[in-house]
Amino acid sequence: MPHRCPPPWALWGLLASVLLIEVALSLDCYSHEGTYVQALVQPNVTRVTCGPTHNVCVEQMLAMTIVGGQTAVLLRAGCKSEYHVELQGSSYGMLPFVSSSVRVCISDLCNDRFLNSSLPFNVPPEATANATDVLRCYSCLGLTPESCSGENMDVVPCPPNFPRCAIGMASATIDVNYMASFFYRSCQDSGAVRSTSSTRTEPNTIWETITRTVTAGCHESLCNDGPLELPTPPPRTPHPSLGDWHHEGA
Repeated sequence: MPHRCPPPWALWGLLASVLLIEVALSLDCYSHEGTYVQALVQPNVTRVTCGPTHNVCVEQMLAMTIVGGQTAVLLRAGCKSEYHVELQGSSYGMLPFVSSSVRVCISDLCNDRFLNSSLPFNVPPEATANATDVLRCYSCLGLTPESCSGENMDVVPCPPNFPRCAIGMASATIDVNYMASFFYRSCQDSGAVRSTSSTRTEPNTIWETITRTVTAGCHESLCNDGPLELPTPPPRTPHPSLGDWHHEGA
């Protein structure tokens, strides 16, 4: 019996069905990348359709806070190939205090928690109320030395166990690709060291790397008014996750 080829309209119908299934299975996520200092304005986000290898939406927040309440925030959202995970962590022991969170979800436009709600900041303690003999330091946080100098500096009383004024720099990297550096002046806690670096990882992914360096420290009130220095960053080693985060979709 001779083999019959399906009519052309049947082939077109099959192709259309495959395309409809692919569209139905695709995932839409919010896409955003931004750094905010002092105030978190409403982010300008876009909506993207993830590629076939990216099956979850992800959002990540990393914040640094100094005495006086000044805060710098890194936000990132997009598509990723990963299992469901939710990580939260805080780092004490040295200013700036760090708050961080990673959230992965699997439904359309589900990665908007950090974009539309209050962020969980790890805030340093406050000074004793009405204290008159406490150490006072200049306090500021900015993306450039100029933004943390002169009229941009506040004066804050130091809380207990913060016996020094300090000048320093902090840098944060999210998933290797997105990095920001900050300059600060503040009270410094007694457990601080000259420099510290920490990395949080999951299998095949570096979620965040944080480096904090004190470039100058002193024990008298308002002594941290010197120039801000830019320390030489350590060499960075490539990681397999480089390029895995697709904040603009496929």
